[in-house]
Amino acid sequence: MAAIHRRPRSKTVQKAGLPADQLLLVLNILKKSSCSLDRGTFFNLLVDTIHREMKTLSHVSVFEWDSTLQLARALATAGDGKAEWTAGRLAPPTTVFSEVISTGSSVVTSDFSAGTTGLRPLAGTSRFALCAPIRSGGRVLALLNLESRAGSPFTAADVALFGILTEQLANFLQGVALYEELRHASVRINRITEICRRVFGCGSLQEALQTAVKAMIEQYGCYFACVAFVSDDGRWLIHQAHHAQVKVDIAAGYHQEIGLGISGRVVRTRQTVCCNDTAGDPGYVALVPGVGSELCIPLLADGVLLGVLDLNASEPNAFDGEDISLMETLARQLALVVDKARFLDETRRARDYLENLIANAGDGILALDTQGRIIRWNQGMERIMGYTAGEILGKSFRELPAAENLNHAERIVAQVLNGDTLENVEDRGRCKDGRIIDVVLTMSPIRGASGVLEGASVIVRDVTESSRMHENLRAMHRQVLESEQKFLDVVERSPDAIFFIDADDGTVVRANARAEESTGYSRVDLIGRSFSSLHPDEQREAVAVLHQNAVGPGAGRGIRLSLLRSSGPPLEVEVTAGVLAYGGRHVVQWVCRDISERLHSEKEKQMLQLQLLQTEKLSAIGQLISGVAHELNNPLTGVIGYAQLLTGLECDEKVKRGLETVYAEARRCHRIVQNLLTFARKHSPEKQSVSINDIIESTVELRSYQLRTDNVVVEASLSKDLPRTMGDFHQLQQVFMNILNNAHQSIKESGFGGRLLIRTTLEREMIRVQFADDGPGIPPENLTRIFDPFFTTKPTGQGTGLGLSICYGIVEEHDGKIYVSSEAGGVTTFTVDLPVLKMDAGDAGVARKELVGRPAMSPRNGIRLLVVDDEPSIVEVLSEGLRSCGHSVDTAINGRLALRKIVDGTYDLVITDLKMPGMDGKSLYHEVRKIRPALADRFLFTTGDVIARDTRDFLERAGRPWLEKPFELRAVIDLLEAVLSGAV
Repeated sequence: MAAIHRRPRSKTVQKAGLPADQLLLVLNILKKSSCSLDRGTFFNLLVDTIHREMKTLSHVSVFEWDSTLQLARALATAGDGKAEWTAGRLAPPTTVFSEVISTGSSVVTSDFSAGTTGLRPLAGTSRFALCAPIRSGGRVLALLNLESRAGSPFTAADVALFGILTEQLANFLQGVALYEELRHASVRINRITEICRRVFGCGSLQEALQTAVKAMIEQYGCYFACVAFVSDDGRWLIHQAHHAQVKVDIAAGYHQEIGLGISGRVVRTRQTVCCNDTAGDPGYVALVPGVGSELCIPLLADGVLLGVLDLNASEPNAFDGEDISLMETLARQLALVVDKARFLDETRRARDYLENLIANAGDGILALDTQGRIIRWNQGMERIMGYTAGEILGKSFRELPAAENLNHAERIVAQVLNGDTLENVEDRGRCKDGRIIDVVLTMSPIRGASGVLEGASVIVRDVTESSRMHENLRAMHRQVLESEQKFLDVVERSPDAIFFIDADDGTVVRANARAEESTGYSRVDLIGRSFSSLHPDEQREAVAVLHQNAVGPGAGRGIRLSLLRSSGPPLEVEVTAGVLAYGGRHVVQWVCRDISERLHSEKEKQMLQLQLLQTEKLSAIGQLISGVAHELNNPLTGVIGYAQLLTGLECDEKVKRGLETVYAEARRCHRIVQNLLTFARKHSPEKQSVSINDIIESTVELRSYQLRTDNVVVEASLSKDLPRTMGDFHQLQQVFMNILNNAHQSIKESGFGGRLLIRTTLEREMIRVQFADDGPGIPPENLTRIFDPFFTTKPTGQGTGLGLSICYGIVEEHDGKIYVSSEAGGVTTFTVDLPVLKMDAGDAGVARKELVGRPAMSPRNGIRLLVVDDEPSIVEVLSEGLRSCGHSVDTAINGRLALRKIVDGTYDLVITDLKMPGMDGKSLYHEVRKIRPALADRFLFTTGDVIARDTRDFLERAGRPWLEKPFELRAVIDLLEAVLSGAV
């Protein structure tokens, strides 16, 4: 039956009594596993090395002990059972583990084959086990579990041997934890160090506050930052300082009511409030425009709310958890500036924290005064050298037992006490027990607040057991040198201009080939030159700020600058800066990327966006025209219809002339509406047989009123013998409209009116169209650029520079030419030449077919008709006109009433409007199609909204004839006869 034996913790005498070969074995294990400081890699190497060096072991594993969960988690395994116990697996709560955790001592088990209840090996082939704790500060951090397949159990010597190993492992774990703690603390401290340095260096509270908010803008890219204090009566937040990326007009001492906005919440709760979407926050109160995110932090000192630090960003979701943490840290520092007592208290706590770090650091730390006496000796030094602080403090470093050369020690101490900093100094030391150890020293002078030398600090790292690590480090150093050369090769081949600038004096110490090419200066001219001299005077302050930011907390943000060249205009570049080591000193690497092409592309993009905006406006105008036309077409239908009816009655000649005038003017309104609809309607490009004269007349009619009111006299000389040609009506109308608008604008700028002559002629199978105006003319230098995209002489907002370039493209698509001539102060003439193209035989089918052989006014008598329209005037005029032809007419003012009448009665034909409130004409047609299919085939539609896509789609699907409002009674009679006769 297996038994558990607890072995006492190994003592120094036990370690000293171990055979030399076993101590060398431990040393060899540590050397081979210490190739990496990464914890996972280290432990994998460790268990592999132990398993390889000790042939009798069947299984080796290291388990991390989680005291909170009371569980052991595998860190690394080797040998049998490795597939099952991979990293991250939880070990079962065995009696062995429990015994080690509870006692803090190693535990040895006897033969597993005896079948002890509750015990089982982690590897099936194991007979004996040794479990040793890895302890630090009285706490078990991990467990080293060893299992053997040999015939004899582990001995006391084995326990002592692995006791030495676990103590070294504990040192490693403690060092890793401290390193991570120091690294994270360093990152946070560095990010606010620069702001705090600037704030603490201010001479007054107001200067400190203004410096802080300005730093928020410059270093963290905030849009707006301010500090406000709570008033004595607790009712107001009084603004003390603010800064913004743009000019913000906030009066000095501005009072904001505490109950309002995000700052009000902070005052009430004394908690930080981050609003990453101000548009979605109903309680948000805008102090400045253009804010997308707001972070407001309370300024607290000893539990007393002093005020708030308010930060704003222009975009939503600008602040994450790290930002909030950093800004809260800064807010605490600002509160310290306001409250001196809090500042002193924080300083004291920071000092105690640093003292604790030094005392418990994994490395040895000692300090010397200016006479070379030891004034500080931390626990790490006690562990490395074996001397306690009581034995050492007050003694000179010369009194320590020298390992080899005392003169060497005196020389390097004297060098540090003269103000030098020495890093990675290799030396040897003699411990209290006589052992010689290898150490690496980092030595630096200690200066007081006034800069006076007060002594030296020495960080001692024991590297005796790390010779392999040293070799790796040397190899890594060689790789670094090789990498540096590769880096310089990459810099030399970079497509960006790269400069290395001395971090202290700002002079150029290196420049790549692209830098030479970009500036036009040779490297001989660049090296040693002040980098700021390569930029315009007005940008040198920005260059200095970016340089300072790169040297301080981190890489400088990318900004746009101009790079001066030896000849020619400056080169526009985007610059980023970051500090690096080069040639034994710190330099700032400036990467200058040529953005000339990008700026040009951005400008083109902006112009295209303006054109898109203009297109959207025109689309909206088209929709407006459609609605207005629909509203006008309904009353125009009534006016035209009644005019036709009344002119057929016997009446006075004067009345008849008046009715004819009403009819003519109504038809004129109809033509204007049709021209507007034609111009506004979206259509696909389609070349058909067109009359150039008709296009010009319709275009001029659209602009006639504006031309008259601006005293522009239009004279048209249009050739009557001008042949038709193949072209897109709407595209050509766009060309003529653009030229007409330019001429109108040119004449209008003169302020006295003018004359525009439009002439069409036939010149050798080419139709020539000329627009000649007597405006101020076009300067000669602009004539060659007039058709270039984005070129415009109009003020911002009045033109995009795309109109004439589009015209040029349309005319070229029609195989024509467009050109301009102008005399300064004389006549400007735009000429468009278009070829005469005949219609192909296959295109003849697109011409509109006219119905022939129709009766004039009375197709047939006795037809029962239903007229449906929500406009009473249209219903009345159709009823009277159709009844006068002998038809029986019934009416309905909407589709629902018409459907009831169709269900109850009998009709030969239905005339219905498409758009009506309630049930419209489309729905009426679909319902009738279900119940009276034959009657649905005798529907005639009327509409005033053919520009709408859904209307056109419906008419195409229905396949029924239709009339566009306004229409004449004659057209209704003709189409009615065609429907009844089956012609359509």
